[in-house]
Amino acid sequence: MLGTCCKNCDDVPKKAYYVYAPFLCDKIGDVKMATMVKEVCMSIAEFVTAKYVGALVMKNALSTKSVGNIKESCVVLSTLVDEFGAASMHLKNVIDFASNSANHADKKVRDAAL
Repeated sequence: MLGTCCKNCDDVPKKAYYVYAPFLCDKIGDVKMATMVKEVCMSIAEFVTAKYVGALVMKNALSTKSVGNIKESCVVLSTLVDEFGAASMHLKNVIDFASNSANHADKKVRDAAL
């Protein structure tokens, strides 16, 4: 539903993403839904700022214990920086998140963080 709104609406408010962010970040590590969730996050970043999307992804990823969610959150943050530039993000927070993820016990998370 949120993906359809992003494609068909002219404006998506920040509050809409704030409401859906915990659900999206929970499903970001799901193999079946990962690509769809990443596309929705990128679409929302065009309406609201990449900084806002990145902050919510980091916040929700830090609160989860799922390895897949942390790994895919690193991928989303990397894509946000690639697409929108480093100036559009809280670089200190992204670096701190990557540093914490690089110290994770799982190799897949460490690789994604690097």
